[in-house]
Amino acid sequence: MKGGYGDNYYLQLCHYIARFKGIDVAEVNAYNKSLDVADISAWQDEKIPAYTGFADTVFDRDSFEAYKVSAKLVDTSGRNDLILTKACDDKENYYFYVKTTNDVAHFDKQNGMTLFLFAGEDEFAVNKSAIENGVMGVEKCTDGEWKLVGNAAFNVNANEMAIAVPKSVLGEETDE
Repeated sequence: MKGGYGDNYYLQLCHYIARFKGIDVAEVNAYNKSLDVADISAWQDEKIPAYTGFADTVFDRDSFEAYKVSAKLVDTSGRNDLILTKACDDKENYYFYVKTTNDVAHFDKQNGMTLFLFAGEDEFAVNKSAIENGVMGVEKCTDGEWKLVGNAAFNVNANEMAIAVPKSVLGEETDE
């Protein structure tokens, strides 16, 4: 398509049409690779599955345009326009990478740049609380309460961020 799609809602529509028509969505094969989060260049490996996002999709919202909502909806928290995300794992960790259009912002603040993960029936949040002692906290939601269960190593270099989450913190047994 000339000029690209430029519309996440259109891509979501295509996904759901395919899903409800019974068309199988292509499987993305996991890629096993040990990475050092301090080495951002390791993410240049083209074998690591990647998702490319549209640039310039972060903007302030100030509108009444919501179904049967009479209150004005305002959200000026937009930041960190993600243009590339990657993920892989090894025996001990899950690794995540993001690239943004500008320098990664607010990653060191509470709820500034949070990664949500689901492991089985459990929900986890990486970096929901502010960074302490050079690591991101990993919190688990239990009965509606978030509790710190471990830490994740991370590295930020301008507009790139890498995170390593130990599988043991998510309650998964590691292959020794």
